[in-house]
Amino acid sequence: MYKVIFATVLLSHISVGLSFAQSNPLIGLWLSNEEKTIEANIRTGKLSQEKVDRLKNYNVFGSLVLEYREEVFSNYFLKDGPDETNFKKYEIVARDGSNLRLRYYEANENSVGEEYFELGVMLEGDCYRFLFEEFSFIEYFCRYQP
Repeated sequence: MYKVIFATVLLSHISVGLSFAQSNPLIGLWLSNEEKTIEANIRTGKLSQEKVDRLKNYNVFGSLVLEYREEVFSNYFLKDGPDETNFKKYEIVARDGSNLRLRYYEANENSVGEEYFELGVMLEGDCYRFLFEEFSFIEYFCRYQP
């Protein structure tokens, strides 16, 4: 009797552990992180001090929120607040440890199908970074709770 109960409890813990391991690590709110973004791009030589000063004046980073749900995401600026009508489809197409490859879908203007683009994401604790490969530009987002 005890062996059956133990096996049942053990199997339920293993299946719960597997579901957590396979779950989507992006689900939730993420806020652009100005300090980490600028620091990373200065390190790579992509931003001069002049460009950094200009970006800080425009408040480009630190105000964009990304909200990920299981299969859809939305983005909005803090000053504007969330928009339930702004969700678009995405999926994780590859995962290797803390590296993710995301595919974001956009409705085609001709309504003939969907267009998409892909971005690499690297998870780093409570943050992750996008690499915009076309521009060799890195942007950090960190978990956000309003």
